[in-house]
Amino acid sequence: SREEALRLSQFSLDQSTVGIIWVHWDSHVRYANHAIETMLGYAPGAMADRPLIDLDPELHMDRWLDLWKRARASDESAQRFETRWRRADGSLLPVDMSLSFLRFRDAEYLVVFLTDVTERRRAEAAQRESEARLKGIAANVPGLVFRLERDPGIDELEFPYISEGSEALVGYAPAEIQHPEMGLRNLVHSADRTDYHRVQDHALATDSDWSWQGRILTRQGEQRWADIKASARTLGDGR
Repeated sequence: SREEALRLSQFSLDQSTVGIIWVHWDSHVRYANHAIETMLGYAPGAMADRPLIDLDPELHMDRWLDLWKRARASDESAQRFETRWRRADGSLLPVDMSLSFLRFRDAEYLVVFLTDVTERRRAEAAQRESEARLKGIAANVPGLVFRLERDPGIDELEFPYISEGSEALVGYAPAEIQHPEMGLRNLVHSADRTDYHRVQDHALATDSDWSWQGRILTRQGEQRWADIKASARTLGDGR
């Protein structure tokens, strides 16, 4: 029945792990689910009738009305961006925010979906710190330091990092080696490429460490013997 469907919908909203609020054109909260109350540290029902400026310091009325008009007129299903919402204790929480326009029982609302991205921000900061440490170490290592990654979804190889030592070793700047048409393979002497690919392909296929010795050519055509060693690691996203 219609009543049962409404009751199930309400239950789903209340139990969702994503923060959900319904907001009228005046920017005041009409409904807030349990997840967003918990996320922001509010008691049950305490968010009702609050203006959004209390929750998002950047959502002044002019900006809110602009978002409302764009959502109302847009053919897109949602507007998405990252912002920070104020918790009940005054601290700011980084969130992903999504807006969708809704007509319900002769009234119009913007439905706001919020996801806490604190852990993602923390992971990104840790990665930036790791990258900075890597660059600091690599700058003092003779030769060339690289990181090779493969996206298992499309089996594509890329070099997210090449140290500045590449210039002194082979005469190519890091950005040149990172170009998809370049890579390390084009530094390898043509007579040694088959062996180079055999060793690299085996390491990638088995997620194992990689060790290869052979001839490379500098930008000037000078032949040098190189010793390549790489340690295999699997990232959280499967790369």
